[in-house]
Amino acid sequence: MIKAFLSRVGLIKNESPRPHEAAGRGRRFASVHAPGSGPNAILSGDLPELIRRSRAAYRNNGWIKQGLQRHVSNTVGAHITPLFKVADEDIRNALRQQWPLFVDRADADGALNFYGQLALADLTRRLAGECFVRIRPRRNDGALPVPLQVQLLEPEMVPLEKTEVAPNGNQIIHGIEFNRRGQRVAYHVYTEHPLDWTGARRTYLRTVRIPTRFMLHHYKPERPGQIRGKPETVQSLVAAFDYAEYSQSELVRKKAKAAHTAVVERGEYPEEEDYLYDPMTGSPIGQPDDGMTTIEPGAYNVLLPGEKVKFPDGDNTGSGYSDFQRWQLLSMSAGMTQPYPIFTGDMTGINDRLWRAITNEYYRALDMDRNHLVVHQICDPVKNWFVDTCWLNSLVDMPDYQTRRSEYQAVAWQPHGRKYLHPVQDVQARVMEINAGLQSRSASVADLGRNAEDVDKQQEADDARRVYPTNGSTANTNPDDEGSN
Repeated sequence: MIKAFLSRVGLIKNESPRPHEAAGRGRRFASVHAPGSGPNAILSGDLPELIRRSRAAYRNNGWIKQGLQRHVSNTVGAHITPLFKVADEDIRNALRQQWPLFVDRADADGALNFYGQLALADLTRRLAGECFVRIRPRRNDGALPVPLQVQLLEPEMVPLEKTEVAPNGNQIIHGIEFNRRGQRVAYHVYTEHPLDWTGARRTYLRTVRIPTRFMLHHYKPERPGQIRGKPETVQSLVAAFDYAEYSQSELVRKKAKAAHTAVVERGEYPEEEDYLYDPMTGSPIGQPDDGMTTIEPGAYNVLLPGEKVKFPDGDNTGSGYSDFQRWQLLSMSAGMTQPYPIFTGDMTGINDRLWRAITNEYYRALDMDRNHLVVHQICDPVKNWFVDTCWLNSLVDMPDYQTRRSEYQAVAWQPHGRKYLHPVQDVQARVMEINAGLQSRSASVADLGRNAEDVDKQQEADDARRVYPTNGSTANTNPDDEGSN
């Protein structure tokens, strides 16, 4: 009565169910932590620790390393090659001839070629959240066939803690400078890696301002307005560390149990200290000071009078252990956005139809990452710099370049082709698509990671080298045409 009266007069309010159960504030969600921070504030405090733990997992956890490597090998593979689209065949061929020369000498550090840099940039983004790419134009002194190089920088090279107002009035947020319109205009970069102390640092740790024209930022924003990247391993790290500890503990437990071949139990001795002496020789028997006995494989361990050995029952790692492993690895593979059979290599119950469905979905996600991130953020800008450099240094004659720049820079990016799952069926399907007009031959060849122009030239060269029999007639390579006139 009193509660109803107080409710009517508005002194207490009845708790009514919320329209969305997930927005409830009862005990079910009492332990759920859901901060409302913005896209950059939510990363600023945790990002350095997330990067460190992600790298630690890559160094020490084979599952995490394998998952990331398979992401990279299926995203970049051996190459992502530009197919120049300029109409003039001579200019197109000239650009195609210059591109491999640039690829081989592109790395400013001299460790990789350009395609290797793409793979390393993709791995760095997935592992540490982002990778910075610095464009390094060089003098045309003959040292490089194309005077242009590319340098990869780790996330720490752009200080996350640098948030201030620049002398020109621009705002610097997490090392990235924005103008009054909110556009990126520069990056503030350390001259040396701040965490790579080798005792040979040449200068005091300081930053330099590099305009955005000379810097590329390779990262995957998950929220509008996010300016720094987050490691892709975040959702799998807790499960990976816990699973690794459990697996190691299980291994040690089984190893310790397997080392016990037999245990000898002694009976009671007539005298209190007789157990200290060998009953046959009377010599003293050495005992460890700390009461611990060293366990070695195949050893027969002798106990003191009254002592007994008892092993904990625990899990016997039977069928339940296999199920437990599978579910933990499923959780890790989901966090890595990678199908379980690809993540683990476990093909149990997988046939060719299931495998095709799994890989099609996986490749679709990687194609999205390649086109939206690798190609858009790295390949296209580097290609534009390459074409500009070829024109500026008279490596390729491109008339009216300043007015036709977009025409000369037009390309289609050709990724590393994927092997057939069922060669006979897949080739037949491609031939049927071409004959039905559903796809061009050039597009079909490009899907295989090759250039139709190169294939045509190779076929012409093969025809020119065709073997002729001794009777002077041309060898027939089509058995269906033999004997027909």
